Amino acid sequence: MKVLAIVLVSVYLFTSEVESRYGKVHVTVFYESADPRCEIFFRSLKPLAEALGDYMETNLNVMTSYGLPDGKPECRPNGYKCRYNFIQSCALDRMKGRSNADRVLMANCFVQGGRDAPEITGPLCSKQFGLDWDDVLKCSEGVEGVKLMKKFEKEEPHRVLDNPTVYVEGKPVGHWNQMKTAVCSEIFKYNLKPKTCDYLYNPWEPGQNKRCFEETEILERIW
Repeated sequence: MKVLAIVLVSVYLFTSEVESRYGKVHVTVFYESADPRCEIFFRSLKPLAEALGDYMETNLNVMTSYGLPDGKPECRPNGYKCRYNFIQSCALDRMKGRSNADRVLMANCFVQGGRDAPEITGPLCSKQFGLDWDDVLKCSEGVEGVKLMKKFEKEEPHRVLDNPTVYVEGKPVGHWNQMKTAVCSEIFKYNLKPKTCDYLYNPWEPGQNKRCFEETEILERIW
């Protein structure tokens, strides 16, 4: 029991040290909810947010490729992408105060279920994360949903064209599959190396440039 207590205290102190001394790496994501590319992307974001929860903060922004109305949403009954965007914006709003990992997991639940009708995925994901589905649905079909989407739209530094688009510490990531490398590179600057980042090249670690040069030399001899 004492050993468990010591371990828990050590974890807490380590986490507090990371947050107070270094802050967290800020990751901002712009995405459309029911999109196959985002479905693949969230399969990478979910484990990363879980593994690096002490090091990174993910800000999720639902975007839309079409204009937003002034009144209520104008989605066709079978327009899943349109409907899911408003649903996710409302669900994220209802997740205020929850942990960063919970918000990512909730968004992932809706994105992975985006091929099914909102009436199927919505209640399941809402129940899993303690949300009131009727409240989320009402929000998504009314003026509040549009206001939330417009709020996300204002967060865009410029018109986002790629879906999804990822920024790490305010800098655009060339392609979203480079997100992990970008996040770990920022963490390395603080002389920290979480296990998830183990295999990545760390330019801030002494001797890394020499090792990289030696490896390049070997490859050149092979080829």
